[in-house]
Amino acid sequence: MPVPPSPLERWFTQHPAPYQVFLGGAAAAAWCQKEISDLLELDSWPHFGWDYATPEGDPELREAIAAAEGLPHRNQVLLTLGASEANYLAFLSLITPEDEVIIQSPSYPQFECLAQSMGARMVPCWMPAASPSAIDEAELISLMTPRTRLIVLNSPHNPSGRELTPQQLKRIVDAVRRHPIAFLLVDEVYRDVGGAGPNKSRILATLGPERLMVSQSVSKSWALPGVRTGWLAGDKKVIQDAIIWREHLGLALPSVATAWVKHLWPYQNKLITANQTLLGHNRRQVAAFFSQHPWLHWDTSAATAIGLLGVRPEVLSDFDARKFALACYAEERALLVPGCTIGYPGRLRIGYGHRSAETLAEAVNYVVRRLSFWVESVAPPSSQGTGSS
Repeated sequence: MPVPPSPLERWFTQHPAPYQVFLGGAAAAAWCQKEISDLLELDSWPHFGWDYATPEGDPELREAIAAAEGLPHRNQVLLTLGASEANYLAFLSLITPEDEVIIQSPSYPQFECLAQSMGARMVPCWMPAASPSAIDEAELISLMTPRTRLIVLNSPHNPSGRELTPQQLKRIVDAVRRHPIAFLLVDEVYRDVGGAGPNKSRILATLGPERLMVSQSVSKSWALPGVRTGWLAGDKKVIQDAIIWREHLGLALPSVATAWVKHLWPYQNKLITANQTLLGHNRRQVAAFFSQHPWLHWDTSAATAIGLLGVRPEVLSDFDARKFALACYAEERALLVPGCTIGYPGRLRIGYGHRSAETLAEAVNYVVRRLSFWVESVAPPSSQGTGSS
């Protein structure tokens, strides 16, 4: 069955760099080698072999990840090309056309695309609109049927930042383990992106790995997306099946990538804290700027590096964010992500992970100025009054 395109990833593919204005990131901007060297005071670089790596990945790095996740053995960890491949391998290892997949919605588009491509029935469990909760676990459990094979959750949620509480997770995991065939996958790629310091709470350590998996990577919290190193951890049977799929797909991760992650592993807390400090400063800067424009609606969370920007309905009742983003790219090579690519139509997804305060200020000034002109050109005269800035 053909794989449907992810609307989010298609947007990036169809609107490539170079950019004059960039607000499309989803984490702190990637470090360069000199920045890491200066921050960590590194005077040595990792050594790596030029031979094939093993499909499951570097054993020492897997041992370190297992210990961090609270797992007893490295055979419950598979290194992957980021969290996206971890999710993909979990789906491949579990899903058949007869299955149902319950997916927290809206969520990262990959999950729905994978379920559709494998012929499974996608069952959305919508996030409560008027609640800060990431999920209504009672509703989620009520959606389970004898055909439910996989439940997929994203915590912290992209882009809202909502998180599952330990109590919610325990009730969901208990329901999964009472079910004859169900598994739970929790995408934790935004763990440690926000907040203050690394999150010491680990789902697998608290609830155990039986029929439970987590996906994670160094892309967001470490701000090293180009290393393309992540992991799938948890249920031993799923990991073993995923390794077989890995043998058919890419065979193994590049040794240079895992060597870098292993080399930086002892410094991860410093990397995470530095990124969180940057994002906290940027979050306050952006919020203060948007608050000066009451005709805008801005919503973000301390758990992420992104927010949702819209025009208040009394100013413009039907803001076409996609059309606006297309115009910005076509006219000025400005990359903005329309919310329709992630389940939030009528909003723009704004990434504020810039390492330069000046560049960030220029970018948010640009989008407000451009939005002001846009509203004045399409809104009825009675609803105008944004003022151009």
